[in-house]
Amino acid sequence: MYLLLPLVRTVPGLILASFVLEVFTMMWSPAKEATVPAVVPSERLAHANSLGLVAAYATMPIAGPIQFLLKSLNDRLAEIGWLGFLGLNRSLGDTQTLAFYFDALSFVISAMILSRFVFRGLPSNARHAEHAVEPSEVAEVSLEAEKTHLSAVWADIREGMAFIFVSPVVRAVNIGLATGLMGGAMLIPLGPTFARYVIGDVRTFPLFITALGIGVAGGVVLVSLIQNRVPKEKAFPFLVVAAGISLFFGVSMSGFWLAALGVMGLGLFAGASYVLGFTLLQQHTDAELRGRIFTTLLTLVRLCVMLALLMGPVLATIFNGFARTATGDPEPQVPTWSLFGFDLAVPGVRLTLWLASVIIFAAGVLAARSMNLRIRSSLRTGWNGVRAGDQGTTCSDLDRTGGDDAGSEDDR
Repeated sequence: MYLLLPLVRTVPGLILASFVLEVFTMMWSPAKEATVPAVVPSERLAHANSLGLVAAYATMPIAGPIQFLLKSLNDRLAEIGWLGFLGLNRSLGDTQTLAFYFDALSFVISAMILSRFVFRGLPSNARHAEHAVEPSEVAEVSLEAEKTHLSAVWADIREGMAFIFVSPVVRAVNIGLATGLMGGAMLIPLGPTFARYVIGDVRTFPLFITALGIGVAGGVVLVSLIQNRVPKEKAFPFLVVAAGISLFFGVSMSGFWLAALGVMGLGLFAGASYVLGFTLLQQHTDAELRGRIFTTLLTLVRLCVMLALLMGPVLATIFNGFARTATGDPEPQVPTWSLFGFDLAVPGVRLTLWLASVIIFAAGVLAARSMNLRIRSSLRTGWNGVRAGDQGTTCSDLDRTGGDDAGSEDDR
């Protein structure tokens, strides 16, 4: 699909290509997350998930210089007329067709590495080879058998959804990550507006993204260092709540450095909770259910992020109108409240990001309640576990401290 994208010339064609790419992504991502425990020992899952997050974020600085070189080469090749069929010399402004071709090549190389070095010899492949059937035998499968198979697929999906509802840990991770990301994702579309109207310089927005990336990297390193000393089940709500508090602190500041510190804290705790959440799902789900659980989680995450990207600007506009009505400040002045002798800018973007931080905080509280943990106890235990080297909490521990009885048997 990336190979074909430079040749697409219409908006409907781009929409169709985006849809197909999303379908393939939603097939690949759950399969990848469900396969990790098959190639990584259980005690190394947190490290593997940390490296996965590093692969997603740490390659961005590398991609920048590569993109620059590809753009320079693209401009040179665009001067060669007979290469026009490749879309290199289309008069669409600052095109980077060659970057799409490079991206497509990277997917092909990744697939070759996976098939040749990673998945070869896995038990699932061995079983498949052992029970392989001839093409003629496949052709004899009746329509009735296919219908039965489809019924079994829907039954499997219902079973996976049921497991999410009855398992306290799996339910908590789905609530914490999906709901938390709905708040955190609002920072992306609203960040430039916040930098312009609150910080006073829109050019600082890329620096906020840099601070966020540094925080995520720090969170990944932190989890890698303390994963065997922290009680993951109790630390997870603590990290989500801390991410919400960090965002609230950051957007409450009117100076760049303190605001960037809050955003970096958001990345730190969000990155750590992401790694811990995926590790908990991999540890507390059976192999036959794992793919369905990750499919559900990643679908919820994408829906919540899409909702945040759509609703963030809308809410900022609505709240900005309310703020102007309350303060009486006309356009183009920034709505400002006077509190205890201090002037506090309250544009709609700040009010919306405050709401986003509350959503993240609420996600952590809901995750703790899902596992029937008292939030204060969860925060205290998670912090003490980091400091004192707590050896971890099992699902049986959760049951003894009041875990969800409906999911205790499944978890054990």
